[in-house]
Order: sequence, then structure tokens, then C-alpha cells
Amino acid sequence: MIKSILAPIDGSETSFSALSNAVGLGKIADAEVRGLFVVDRWRFVYVPASTVIAGAIGAAPTTNVPLPPDKLLEEENRVRQEENDLKSHFASECRSQGVKGTFEVVRGEVSEVIIEAAKTVDIVVIGSHGKHPGPKRQTPGSITQTLLHKSARPVMVVPEGAIRGAHILMAYDGSEASQRAMEMGVIIAKLHDDSEVDVITVADNPDDAAESQEEAKKYLAPYNIKTSFLVRPGKPWGAISAHAREIDAGLIVMGAFGTNRLKELIFGSTTINVLENAKCPILLVA
Repeated sequence: MIKSILAPIDGSETSFSALSNAVGLGKIADAEVRGLFVVDRWRFVYVPASTVIAGAIGAAPTTNVPLPPDKLLEEENRVRQEENDLKSHFASECRSQGVKGTFEVVRGEVSEVIIEAAKTVDIVVIGSHGKHPGPKRQTPGSITQTLLHKSARPVMVVPEGAIRGAHILMAYDGSEASQRAMEMGVIIAKLHDDSEVDVITVADNPDDAAESQEEAKKYLAPYNIKTSFLVRPGKPWGAISAHAREIDAGLIVMGAFGTNRLKELIFGSTTINVLENAKCPILLVA
């Protein structure tokens, strides 16, 4: 059951895409959407280049210097305008769908604030990356990646412009994370009368996938959802991404990590590669 949804927004197009998906989910789930704008505390200080270099070589600790009064006032005015604009945008989205929404502004370390707020909701819907300088990128932003590693709540990651649909691709390998992901995927699937679910297990030898596929069939059987089951060879992220494109998936559901979270953190993972290649929202469960 989904009764509360956290939607962090920062004014980026990606965060607005996530908000639209959060509100859409809130409508069909009859859930409250909680908008959150985190004002990064680093906006109000600067670190002189000399202290950065000194700190990097261990010569002296890096210090944070408050902005001069005139610059601080300018930044405060920008923040106030952003707060008003985001609150208005959030209210408009919720009003258009008839969804109950609350909006909060918090100052602090962005990832820490979002992780704390996630503890009080059923699911987080967030853009794949937020505001950043330079050209647009596909790689998930650092805040999104931190949330995936540190939050126990399901996280739906939304690429810019993506809209969640009723055709769901579930990746299942029998791991505990994939079991939990399937459970949450079913909750979302049952919110749609026309849901269709493809369950994919990636294995070069079909016999290696037989047990996982049978588990998935038995689990889904009582739910009366239109389902298909398939085994694909190759690298997990490649097979998942390719099949998602083939069926024009409206949502990918998968465990956020395999059995070795530390190894995936250091060397990259199926999760990150799917996030980089997906054109639809991805629901990840730790």
C-alpha cells in the first residue's frame, strides 16, 4: 500500500518530471504527495581556492567563509524566489490531479535532508539528476546515488521527460532485493486495470534461471495480472535495458543492489548502467 510519496524538487526539468510522476502515482493510489525543496547550505558560504589546495595536501584544514553581506542578501533573495516558484509549481501539479499535497522547505546538506525525509514515507520519487553546470548528462547525480545507497525506502528514479506507464518490466533473480522489488512492483501494477508485467531473469544458461522464474510465477499467480516470463543471456543491465526498449516499458522494477553492495559502489553496477540507459522511470528497492 502506498499512502505517502516524497517528491524532492530543485527547479530542474528532471525534478519536474519526477514530480509529475509522483502526483500521477498519488492520484491512482489515493496517496499524499510531500514536496521537498532543500536549500543547500553551501550556497551561503565559499571556500577560498588556497584553503582547498591546502586541505587537499594536508597542510591545513579547509575552512568555510560566509558570503559577504551584499552577496548573502542576493543569495537569500534568489532562494526566496525559488521557494515561491517551486511551491507554486508543486501546488499547481497537485491541484490539476486532485491530489493532496504538502510542501516543505528545509536548509541543510541536500542528501542528508532527503534521506531523513524518506524515513517518513512509503516511496521516494526523484529525478535522475538535479541542477548542475555544463551540458546535460545521463549518469545519475550524486544525490540520487547517495539516496539509493542509504535509504531503505523504495526509490523511483525518473529521467527527464519520462512518464510511467502500465507495462512493467520486473527484473528477478531470486535475491532478497529482487523479492522486495517484486512485492512493490505488484502494488503499483494493481493500481492499473490494464497492467501488464514482463518478468526477466538474466542467465546465459536457461537452466540457471529456472528456479527464479518458477518462484516469480508462483508469487504472481494469485494477483490476476497479465504476465509474461522470459530468460535472456548477457550482462544483466544490457538484457534489462534492451528488453525495456523492445516492449516500450513504462516502468522498470528491480533490486537496487546485488549481494555485494561495496563492490557495486566501487566498480559500478547493474543499477547504475540501467539508470544510464533507461528511457522510463525505474523503481529500485534495496
